[in-house]
Amino acid sequence: MGGEKLGYQGRKKAKTTNSIFLCDNQGQMLAMGSPKSGHHHDLYQIEGSLKEILSLLSEAEIDHKGLFLNAEAGFDSENLR
Repeated sequence: MGGEKLGYQGRKKAKTTNSIFLCDNQGQMLAMGSPKSGHHHDLYQIEGSLKEILSLLSEAEIDHKGLFLNAEAGFDSENLR
């Protein structure tokens, strides 16, 4: 199976998938949100993705309070501040 979250992205002329990862300050991946079709912009359903990631951290008993988020400019929005 696979390919359920593929979407055509015209500027790349390819089918792509977007994923959100949360890593520690050493680059070690802590959690990942569910993949999204690549034809959406970076902020598509971002609130749900972050809630999902924080839930995974809670399940793993990793404290998320006081986390510093460092993301590229495409993630700069009022909802994430």
